[in-house]
Amino acid sequence: MAALYTMKIMIAIPNSWGNFQHEFAMSLLTIQAKFYEWVIKNKRDDSLSFVVQHGVQLDEQRNDLVKNAIHYGMSHILFLDSDMAFPENMIPMMIEDLEDNPQAEAVSGLYTWKSPPYLPHVYLEFDKKSHAFSIAGQFPLDELIKVEGVGTGCLMVRMEAFTRTEYPWFRFGCEGLKEFDGLETKPGIQGMGEDLFFCLKVKPFILLDPRIQCQHYRMQSFGIND
Repeated sequence: MAALYTMKIMIAIPNSWGNFQHEFAMSLLTIQAKFYEWVIKNKRDDSLSFVVQHGVQLDEQRNDLVKNAIHYGMSHILFLDSDMAFPENMIPMMIEDLEDNPQAEAVSGLYTWKSPPYLPHVYLEFDKKSHAFSIAGQFPLDELIKVEGVGTGCLMVRMEAFTRTEYPWFRFGCEGLKEFDGLETKPGIQGMGEDLFFCLKVKPFILLDPRIQCQHYRMQSFGIND
């Protein structure tokens, strides 16, 4: 497969924990190895780099990761959450999705919330009347789907999506979003996550690849009361 251009991908990992889970660490090593096997096989020059951003505020961790990617001239940023595990061929699949669909600015893997009823972290569209994203219900698992909102636990984005917009790209709540002008105090609105803020502000053309099925792990503690 001939590359359209050389891709410099920064794997961006926000981390508020002292250690990585075993499943995440092993998955990270595997996807890196499979990526370079694919690069060599297809005689490409693409490369990966890794940046772990520590901090308390998740939205600012993600903003700092984007700034880092811009500074070092990355072509793409791949956000991965450290409580997840990923298919080993995920990165080549995402690259092929973007190269086959040049209009797309982002591609997401498929994963669910960690609590019942384990709904997919996928949102087909934003409802302007209710000022909320609609969670995807039924959708095919063998073809790409255009969506308006996703989580950032497994999301590759072209850097042009950030360079054509302004900081902050991620923020908790809805301050600064024109869709919520005058509605900042509406009950429930302030609960918007930093990931959907990004989707609403930047409005990237997002593809969901349901074949990239990720695992989402709980991090639980136990004490005497258990």
